[in-house]
Amino acid sequence: MQNFVLIDASELKQLLNDVLDAKLKQHTPPPPVVVTTELPELLTRKQAANLLNISLVTLQKHTDSGKLPAERLGHRVLYRKEAVFNALQKIKV
Repeated sequence: MQNFVLIDASELKQLLNDVLDAKLKQHTPPPPVVVTTELPELLTRKQAANLLNISLVTLQKHTDSGKLPAERLGHRVLYRKEAVFNALQKIKV
């Protein structure tokens, strides 16, 4: 059998505020993404997928949907390093 506790709206509001405050104090924001010069300006599909920690199929879906702009050089699909880091920042936020 379940027991129910009745509280009024102000008590519920205070309880929720206390829980949210405690959780927000525990939260630490992610470290900022630092663009390194070790990577080339244009990344291959594999490099971009590894950097974003996603599969090549998911990378293609993001490219097709326009979330991640790509450039074509002949038959190769390449991604600007800056665009990949911007996408990574959006994912982490």
